[in-house]
Amino acid sequence: MKAYVSAIALNGAVFLFMCGVGMMVALLPQRIITLSGSIADVGYLASAFAIPYILFQLPIGRLADRFGFKIFLSGGYFLCAGTGVFVLFCRPSLFIFGGA
Repeated sequence: MKAYVSAIALNGAVFLFMCGVGMMVALLPQRIITLSGSIADVGYLASAFAIPYILFQLPIGRLADRFGFKIFLSGGYFLCAGTGVFVLFCRPSLFIFGGA
């Protein structure tokens, strides 16, 4: 049973994370359109997310291989939670691009 505790915790964390991502994917484009009035900003937001994702994927993956994945996985979850709270309280759409 002890061997399954990590797997159960990881599955639970991924479930919660994907619920949050699912809500953001559904609600964030409408929020951007409401704040900026432009549908083009939704595409800019997708690009603003993709660029850091591509740039940081390899270095963080190498660090996770070297030092272990748990610290980076938990750090990523906390960073995503913080970003979600940041986006919730942003009023100008430009700040949301900075948080992406």
